[in-house]
Amino acid sequence: MRKRRAETALLLTLLAATSVGALSVTVRYAPRLLVVDSTKSLLSTMWVAGFVAVVKSSELPEVDVRLSNVPGEYDEPLSGQCPGNDVEPYDFVVMVPRGLDDGSATLIWIVSDGRVCFSPAEQVGMDVLKKTIRQAFAGVAESVDVSQDLFAGCLWALYRNQGWIR
Repeated sequence: MRKRRAETALLLTLLAATSVGALSVTVRYAPRLLVVDSTKSLLSTMWVAGFVAVVKSSELPEVDVRLSNVPGEYDEPLSGQCPGNDVEPYDFVVMVPRGLDDGSATLIWIVSDGRVCFSPAEQVGMDVLKKTIRQAFAGVAESVDVSQDLFAGCLWALYRNQGWIR
């Protein structure tokens, strides 16, 4: 009888330990996003605000926005700024350029590390970004990532070095 109780206690202990271990593995990882808004008009700022609102309600709840004042669409929008020591690097940076409302800019860059295979959470995040950009900026601009445009890859290299992105 005693032996049976000891075996049962051991079995329950092992079951509890594996349950706790399984719980620690299922912790969700939410990719972080930085949106850099270089737009200048009320209309384009409203497009960006709508985009950010939809993204925040989706699979990317950690979204920060920075405003940028640059003269053109290919100027580096975070120049002279640094993330600070208390800011974790982002997984994605979305660059919304100046010139969306007058048609001089037609691309919104999604900057990431350019891996072919993302983690499941990052892939969902990338899909959400592309879909939301397509909806929020329909007919005005389209999204491109580092696999489609060299400028996004150059920005990733720069921002990785500065500590903005992973």
